[in-house]
Amino acid sequence: MPTASTGLSTTTTSPPSFSPVQEAFAASSYEDSSGEHLLVSGPSIVVEFSVEGSRNIIGWTGGCNSLGTTYTIRDGHLRLDKVVESTSDLCDQALMDQDDLLSRVLANAPEVEISATSMRLSDSRVSITFAPTTKGASSLTP
Repeated sequence: MPTASTGLSTTTTSPPSFSPVQEAFAASSYEDSSGEHLLVSGPSIVVEFSVEGSRNIIGWTGGCNSLGTTYTIRDGHLRLDKVVESTSDLCDQALMDQDDLLSRVLANAPEVEISATSMRLSDSRVSITFAPTTKGASSLTP
């Protein structure tokens, strides 16, 4: 469950709700049942939240392609609407695998935990911890 106000918009009424502002988070590793894994060096996994009018927007990249959609946070889970791909690049296989990893986690309505210094997305198999960043900016949102 979210633990501190960072500006993300949510429909959860308890714990505290968030007021919408732009936030970006980057990750350098993830965990699964076999332990912690470092991500490919170079472009990192970035997730960005923003607001356009009354729409909550999420954009993300695993280092290769940029994707985005609208979202809600309900009952501590991030729920995406129809995904729009902003780019469709052919990248190194390791970067494409990283894109797929992040997209799979996001598609599974992951549990989201947010604090003043981090965001964690977890589904039944993978957990990704992010730190706030200025990277990504509005280039990720559709």
